[in-house]
Amino acid sequence: MHLALIKRTLLLLLATCFLPQISIAEEDTRFRLAWTDFPSARPFRDLKNSELLGLLESRYDLRLDILKAKDKAEISYLYRTGAVDLMTTSNVDLLTMAAIHDDMPLSIVLFPTDVSDGADALLLRDSMSIDDLPGARIGLRLNSTSHYLLLRTLDSLYEPGMRWPILFDLEGRSMVDALETGRIDAVVTTEPLSTLLRNALNMSAVSDSADFPGEIVDLVVIRKDVYQDRPKLAQLVIEGWYHLLARRTEFLAPAADDLMGDYGPNAQYSVSGLSTISSPEDGIRVFESGHTKAAMLRAKAFVDQVNERGTFDSPLGGFGIRFPDGTTIGDPNNVRIEFASEYLLKSRAQDMPVRP
Repeated sequence: MHLALIKRTLLLLLATCFLPQISIAEEDTRFRLAWTDFPSARPFRDLKNSELLGLLESRYDLRLDILKAKDKAEISYLYRTGAVDLMTTSNVDLLTMAAIHDDMPLSIVLFPTDVSDGADALLLRDSMSIDDLPGARIGLRLNSTSHYLLLRTLDSLYEPGMRWPILFDLEGRSMVDALETGRIDAVVTTEPLSTLLRNALNMSAVSDSADFPGEIVDLVVIRKDVYQDRPKLAQLVIEGWYHLLARRTEFLAPAADDLMGDYGPNAQYSVSGLSTISSPEDGIRVFESGHTKAAMLRAKAFVDQVNERGTFDSPLGGFGIRFPDGTTIGDPNNVRIEFASEYLLKSRAQDMPVRP
């Protein structure tokens, strides 16, 4: 166990060696945002390669490095250790990080990117049905959005004495390998892997996030100390995101090459399972509606439920989540996550930057 922990720590430390190096002279004006290869975060890849980012950097006299993390474990590590200042995540993954890790920094939710409406799915082999779930061998990322979706699905099926599925902590290529070798019967995953598995291995979805509308929300989060010290950074990121979306007509991109294996590097997926939040006005409405608070309450209930089963390595500490209207769920004396809409409000009045 200790050797495995040491190996994982060394791998994560090695990953940080590939981050762009920042000089002492730049450290007050240069910041980093990390995203993972999920469709709702793909615009950050495009923003990185766009002229728009340079124009916004000139407007605010800041520099933003946009980095792709290989998975949720890496993005969590980079964010918690201060290697990056902002990250993409979901409401479920954000609360799980706060519950598990004592070094989770105080955080501000800047804006929502989308609401999952089918992009997260529970997939079974074609010969199976939902009645086969009890006792099935299921691959998923433990303590994640996928784990949340599985528990919500099982809640609707639960009967006293029902066998619990056998869960395997898998993600990406290791999940595909486990399916191909017959070690698991089902998976809970998200795009782009979900569409890939349906097409390549003839799997079918028996449950997805559309069955639980509004419960899985993807977010952009910033460390609170950075938010307070560099308010222009929040403005830059929000404007970059929404100005870029205004110029896009659809999400259509190749699936991640490192997951493709023999399935072909030219495979495409169309993101039909996301309700994109495409304007600051929509972002404000999402934040100020009761739906966001309900989604966070559901996510917190998931964290508590999993913790009761002893899944987490460390005990769940009580913490609070504060919303733009000033209300708090959880412990109001230990607020670790806050929703802020002030820069969404400012972004409504900002024009697209133009070349000088």
